[in-house]
Amino acid sequence: MLLEVSLFFHPDPEVSYRFVADRLSAFYGGATAAITLHQGPQILFKYVANAPEWAHGLGGIPTEDAYCARTLRTNRVTCIQDVRADAEFCGFQTVGLGWTRYLGAPIRDTQGRPIGTLCIIDGNHDDMLTAHDQELIALLAMRVSVELERERLFEERVAEQRCALEERGRQLERTQSALQAVAQSLYAANTIEDERAGGVAGARPRAGTRCARSRCRPCRERGGVAPPTGRLRRWRTCARAPSCQPQTVVESVDRSSAPVHPCLLSARDGWTLGRRVRLPRRCAPRRHDTDQLRLGRS
Repeated sequence: MLLEVSLFFHPDPEVSYRFVADRLSAFYGGATAAITLHQGPQILFKYVANAPEWAHGLGGIPTEDAYCARTLRTNRVTCIQDVRADAEFCGFQTVGLGWTRYLGAPIRDTQGRPIGTLCIIDGNHDDMLTAHDQELIALLAMRVSVELERERLFEERVAEQRCALEERGRQLERTQSALQAVAQSLYAANTIEDERAGGVAGARPRAGTRCARSRCRPCRERGGVAPPTGRLRRWRTCARAPSCQPQTVVESVDRSSAPVHPCLLSARDGWTLGRRVRLPRRCAPRRHDTDQLRLGRS
């Protein structure tokens, strides 16, 4: 049995120490094998193999009412062949329930301090326990100690990773909040810029104003209507497009001044609505348009 336990391994520590307790219970003919942990005034049952019916659902017992109290106090293997003859434990209720033989070994931490026990309890007080039994349970308790320490390390590692993930999530939330604030600031700045670009009150073209540049593609797509508030940039691009040619030229422009582009009669870059501006060379009318204008004036 000792060889079987020593060769057994499982990635999950709980499976390993459960296997040790199950094999120990089977080796002693179905005795109750328990792995207990000492926490304050209580002794908690970590795992119980072949527990009696009255012990089902029992999570722990007071330390002063457990046989394991002597094992924890002495930090060595405890063997009680007949509990009825022991002055310390003969009055326990478990004696009347049939637990009259006890064999337990301490489970120690990395500092050598007892933190629990591995024990067997049954009613076979007539079957004598020897020194070999004490050595066997001491070796098995060492294996359980290793598995419990491995389980503790796994739990700490998982807790650290969980904390790291939570911190990363909080950092992502802060970054997202900062990006949203930047986006809102940029949107507000663009809105203010568009409002300032409209010039004095009444300089921005209202939505629905007809645009004279019906040949311009953006204007043609919109049906020659000025863009609504917030889309002034597209209106500017429409007004600056070099491929669009004016349909008419304002008759009030004299020959010494440059022709006025009809789309620029609307507000643009601070100009008042209806004010005439000089066109750049790229927006100047073609030669035959100028000839038609002169013929019309003559």
